[in-house]
Amino acid sequence: MRFISILLASAIFVASSDIALAEKEKGRQTSTLFKDDQKYWNRVLQKSDNSMPTPPPTPTTPPCDVDVDTTCALDDDSNADCSVLEDVTELQCSGCAPTTLCFIYTAAPCPSEEDLPPGMTSCNDFSGGPQMMADISVSNGMEILIDESVRAGAEVCISDGGAELPDELFVFINAPGGGMDPTANQLSVIDSTCSEQGLTLLQSYGALDLVHYINSCQGDNDCFVPITYTHKVTNDGPVGLTITDLDRNLNGDELDLLDGVSPADLRLEEGEMFTKEDPVVAECCTGAGLDMSTTVISEGDDGSICEDTDTVDVDKPIATGVPAPPDTTAPTPATPPPIVPATPEPTPIVPATP
Repeated sequence: MRFISILLASAIFVASSDIALAEKEKGRQTSTLFKDDQKYWNRVLQKSDNSMPTPPPTPTTPPCDVDVDTTCALDDDSNADCSVLEDVTELQCSGCAPTTLCFIYTAAPCPSEEDLPPGMTSCNDFSGGPQMMADISVSNGMEILIDESVRAGAEVCISDGGAELPDELFVFINAPGGGMDPTANQLSVIDSTCSEQGLTLLQSYGALDLVHYINSCQGDNDCFVPITYTHKVTNDGPVGLTITDLDRNLNGDELDLLDGVSPADLRLEEGEMFTKEDPVVAECCTGAGLDMSTTVISEGDDGSICEDTDTVDVDKPIATGVPAPPDTTAPTPATPPPIVPATPEPTPIVPATP
């Protein structure tokens, strides 16, 4: 029995050895085939100069990617796009009476009587004329339409509940607390019918400069319109970034939009956004457009630098209805003919007496 067990063990050992040798030979053949196959493809891919092909570059993480988008809207209840400012502004109120007149108080004295602009019936200064601080009262001759205390540079608007303004406006400008004292610092009368030459935007009417009017036939015409630019910076890349610069240029006027911003707000992860509002006043009576350019520069967490620029342009046409200025050029006097002195008569020669 023991003899049989020894024979079985020997047989199993021999069989295992044969299997191992067979596997080893199979592996050697496979390796040889792989090497032959690799040599074949190397020959196929070998360049003409016998150099081997350059291996493809190792993929790297894309650098930071930042985007800035700037929009412009009116700063009022309509929130309309600034493109509406491209409508032509009618500088001269004419054709129908206004429902609203708005002026900027300048504290300027009255013009001389011969220089009164169209639409101004009279203007007189008293006690040194208007001051930097003043009370302004406007009456239609029967009742007071407005009574306000203002400082030079403030806007004063006159309206009558949406109705057309009366034909004449009596404007009293006095020192603070003076009310409608008939001996005000300045007393003027404005013809508000807008007939004939009418009233003209940016024209001075004593201490008041007209900047805005509304009527039924010409609509809403305003020289100074509050607007707001909104600048949105977005991290469009796969890495976090920090905004380092955000500047805007409006018609040559540069502004650092990061002034006063907390550094924590300038850190943007992927997909996050930073928003900055930029309120300005658009001048609509000079014919100048609005050219806005916004540039952002950011640094990614990987050290890469990325930037972007956006532009918003509003083309403002030249305002119409400007009356032709009077010709103040003095006529050139006619050149008098040169004075030619008369040729003296020759003195007769008197013969001597013999």
